[in-house]
Amino acid sequence: MFSRRRSVIASTLGVLLLTLSSIPAAAAVPQGRSTRIRIPRGRTSTAVRGVLTRRNSGGDYVLRARSGQKLFLDLIATREQTVLSLSSPTGENMAGEGGSGQMEFDLTETGDYKISVFNREGRRDTYRLAVRIR
Repeated sequence: MFSRRRSVIASTLGVLLLTLSSIPAAAAVPQGRSTRIRIPRGRTSTAVRGVLTRRNSGGDYVLRARSGQKLFLDLIATREQTVLSLSSPTGENMAGEGGSGQMEFDLTETGDYKISVFNREGRRDTYRLAVRIR
């Protein structure tokens, strides 16, 4: 009886582990944490998509870059009040509520740059953020 119960428990745990391992990495990031943007080797750009809700008031991303590079951001959102901000590795505000559309930045520091996408009115919105580095 105990061996049957153990096998049922082991099977249930196995199914649970398989289910959890199939969750995409972006979905597994706890709220309040930043998602790292990685540009695939041999490429200079990538894009991320997100949904802003009242509970999830912003999309926070971190991008590793070097001094002397140029960073191009293109935010496309369905609501006009959805904007982005960019902070340097030392916390300097480079684009506080930079709006949507295309933006270009000359990077002067090496490290992790923080990009935050949010809606000024706290409203639900969907967005696409294209990131290119040169």
